Amino acid sequence: MLLDRGSYQIVNMASEGVVTERGRHLLAQLLEAMSTSDDKRKKNYSVEQLKLEQHLTYDALVDGQGNLITCSGLFNGGRYPAGVYRANNRVFVHPKYRVAHGKYPFYATDYLLPWQRAQYRDRIKTLFISREHPKSVGFLQKLAQRMDEPWVVSEHMVQVIPTSEEAPAYQCVVMLKDDWGSWSPKTMTFEHWLEKST
Repeated sequence: MLLDRGSYQIVNMASEGVVTERGRHLLAQLLEAMSTSDDKRKKNYSVEQLKLEQHLTYDALVDGQGNLITCSGLFNGGRYPAGVYRANNRVFVHPKYRVAHGKYPFYATDYLLPWQRAQYRDRIKTLFISREHPKSVGFLQKLAQRMDEPWVVSEHMVQVIPTSEEAPAYQCVVMLKDDWGSWSPKTMTFEHWLEKST
């Protein structure tokens, strides 16, 4: 679902770990929405777990009244080489803007990610987006089809948490086709991941 041009604005919530004034207001909206949410990942959206200080940027898409639509960031956290960032990190879509019947609103991908790439193009060498289960391949393929440039889904699970060899440290990844040579994380076959995760 596309938003009408002029009915939204992108707001920087935190840049290089420093929360902006408007970011504080939007963070309060996010925490309020999560306090009444039944989202199974709600613990990821506490102030501590957002880890804003470990993001190059964390941004929000807001409606014409300044209400939060979605937010997400570019995360490094010291996990990856300089210039490598996990995009769409800690994506949150406000319940008011979620679409019923299982259709995912790609607001962070459609609006925030292009803006983030333009703002930080001199700092970014590699961007990737990851999801936790081999079943996520279909979702990541849909996401890749929305991009202006060719993004490719990994053929294996990719280690996105380099300090762990456990199955959850390996996720499905999509990244720009030309970026695959600039970052060389460990990988694991889908079959091996499924064996390890049981």
